[in-house]
Amino acid sequence: MNGSSSIATMKKVVQQLRLEAGLNRVKVSQAAADLKQFCLQNAQHDPLLTGVSSSTNPFRPQKSLTFTSRNFHKFLFFNFYLFMIVTERERERQRHRQREKQAPCPGSPTWDSIPGL
Repeated sequence: MNGSSSIATMKKVVQQLRLEAGLNRVKVSQAAADLKQFCLQNAQHDPLLTGVSSSTNPFRPQKSLTFTSRNFHKFLFFNFYLFMIVTERERERQRHRQREKQAPCPGSPTWDSIPGL
């Protein structure tokens, strides 16, 4: 079995060498000249050389948030709404505390005993 795997490996090596021997090779100086010519011909399309317009640049910095009058009104309304909710909840807690002081239920937790409230 060792001999047959060795023969198969050698066949693959010979096949690869035949493939490489059949390749058309180019001198390094010719390849460098071709590469230089290609670069010079396509320089006007290279974004690293010419830059990228800000409208087509996907990596441009995001614009900062600006308040338009509509956004500002939404902002004010939202904050007022939150203020009203918080105020109403606090009033509800105060009313509940007053009721507990007047007639506390034995064994029930009070608002002051619940953490975070």
